[in-house]
Amino acid sequence: MNHHVVTALLLVAALVAYGIGFHKGGTAIIILGLGLECWFWVRLSRSVRGKDKPHQSPAQSSVTGAQ
Repeated sequence: MNHHVVTALLLVAALVAYGIGFHKGGTAIIILGLGLECWFWVRLSRSVRGKDKPHQSPAQSSVTGAQ
């Protein structure tokens, strides 16, 4: 749950940075927003990719890892 909260906050922070940057004309703030948005998408893609894999117990993963 905490992972999702941090990811959502990254998106909100990116949107705020975009809003301030476009309103004030600050290129650095827009670049900051871009960086935050990229971080958001990386975190989101990692959490989605992790859910696609079936859950394995530690015993199963050690057996499949040895093959």
